[in-house]
Amino acid sequence: MIWTILSLIAAVLCYSIRELYYHGKLKWQDEKKPFGFWGENSDYRKYKMEDGHTLPPKDNWYYRFFDIDHLEKFPGSATGFVLVSDGVHLLQTAFKLFLALSFAPLTGWIWAGVIWLIWGIFFTIFYKILSR
Repeated sequence: MIWTILSLIAAVLCYSIRELYYHGKLKWQDEKKPFGFWGENSDYRKYKMEDGHTLPPKDNWYYRFFDIDHLEKFPGSATGFVLVSDGVHLLQTAFKLFLALSFAPLTGWIWAGVIWLIWGIFFTIFYKILSR
């Protein structure tokens, strides 16, 4: 039971920090470093940049399927490894992890993994359907 409570608290903490970031109220957000780990344009850190500009994407199935607009900094930096590119994606991943782990004492560790997997699959589907 304590594991569930602690995991939920950690998930809420991650979610709260992420919301503060989006509202520009995060204490350690630095306006002077827009491309920093917590900068307002930190989402561009997953892309390869030259002279402050992103490079065009490759024309292959991977970039088309995931609708990636710019050349990735390294393989998977805009998809599976996006959590290492900036603070927002790191917190989003941690939120999902702690939320799934909070179910483990109630449903078992296997189901916690299944919940994590289901979240990822449906997030990807809904993101693709609902995005412009």
